[in-house]
Amino acid sequence: MLAFSKYHGCGNDFIIIEEWHQDLSRLAQKLCHRTTGIGADGLLAVTRKPCTMRIFNSDGSEAAMCGNGLRCFVKYCIDQGMAESEISSIETKAGKMKVMDISHDPFSCTIDLGKPDCKASSMAIDTTESTFMHQKLFVSDRLLSLSSVFIGAVHTVLYMDDIGIASMDSLGAQLCSHPIFKDRTNVDFVRVIDEHTIELITYERGVGITAACGTGACASAYIAVRDGKCVSPVAVLLPYGKLIVDVGDTIRLKGPAVKIAQGYWQEY
Repeated sequence: MLAFSKYHGCGNDFIIIEEWHQDLSRLAQKLCHRTTGIGADGLLAVTRKPCTMRIFNSDGSEAAMCGNGLRCFVKYCIDQGMAESEISSIETKAGKMKVMDISHDPFSCTIDLGKPDCKASSMAIDTTESTFMHQKLFVSDRLLSLSSVFIGAVHTVLYMDDIGIASMDSLGAQLCSHPIFKDRTNVDFVRVIDEHTIELITYERGVGITAACGTGACASAYIAVRDGKCVSPVAVLLPYGKLIVDVGDTIRLKGPAVKIAQGYWQEY
């Protein structure tokens, strides 16, 4: 049997395990299945000393980093009795992430995700341009204006006057797998409410429409500030909560994390 814990950050839910498995990709698919498994957007395979996190999406693909997942890991470590000084930074495939401003009752923390990278070559985008900002692309007979940035993961942002999940699923899937994005992309649908507030729906690579995406919130806030539509800090409204993004020399993400359950999973 495999010991697990389950946490969520603004509805973005994760299964956390410390017992390493030979095939984490296959395990993620089984554990994250919402009918025959525990059910989650992703699997976090972690070690506490040193603090290291790997994340696998529900389809088994591995992501370099996850903002909501990092906060869930921090909350998990605190629930396990670790001191705040022991979790001041976390190793991920996207590099070392700094943890700051841990609060309790209710729990929240801030993660410094580093500098955004706008180079098209860093994101495996098939373009002759050095960046992918305000680029036009026909999808489903619609001419879309897209901007992409790497903040722990590749994100492509487009503004929408009316965010409706039903129409986003198909469009998100088409953009995610469009040939121009050679390594696929996460897709962020953004509605600007005022200069300090946006609403966000994310189609996450390897997951689909998700309740929240931390790196997506950071990418969306960064693009909105870059475009002059918002001023930092930016509140990102999600179906199950709110994240705060500080856009400066680096990108800082603040938000909650909540423990849902713990138990043992028996493979069938």
